[in-house]
This record gives sequence, C-alpha cells and structure tokens, in this order.
Amino acid sequence: MSSTPALTDASLELDNRVATLTFNRDDVRMSKRLLKAAQRMELKDLLDMSASMQAISHQMSDHIEAVNAFLDKRKPEFSGD
Repeated sequence: MSSTPALTDASLELDNRVATLTFNRDDVRMSKRLLKAAQRMELKDLLDMSASMQAISHQMSDHIEAVNAFLDKRKPEFSGD
C-alpha cells in the first residue's frame, strides 16, 4: 500500500503536534493496560475496567485543569502530573 504525499505530510504534521504534547504517565499507562486487556476480556468486564480507570483519571490534576480551562474559556496549562 503506497501513501500519497498529502497523507504523508498530514501524518508528519500530526506526529509533530503529538510530540509537543505533555502526557500524564499514569493516563498513558492506563490506556495501554486497557488496550491489552481488550484483547482477552469480555466486553462487560472491559467496560467495567474502563469506567474504573476513567473515575481515577477524573481525579488527576491535568483533568481538573482541563475542565477548569474549559469553563473559564482559556487554554489549559497541563503539568503532566
């Protein structure tokens, strides 16, 4: 499968944007755990696990900052904590 120059350019642009983002390591860890679990779990159990991890992430400082920034109509300042 060959890619078009426009697709390659768009891919590189997205890659550059993602590279500059600040990620919370715990969120990335939970996302990876969910992706791996999805390969071997029943849907009901995976949804329960997802809901639990979402509840945990809602307590993280970056999520709280995102909500506050949205409500204040300003750009969020993420710490990666």
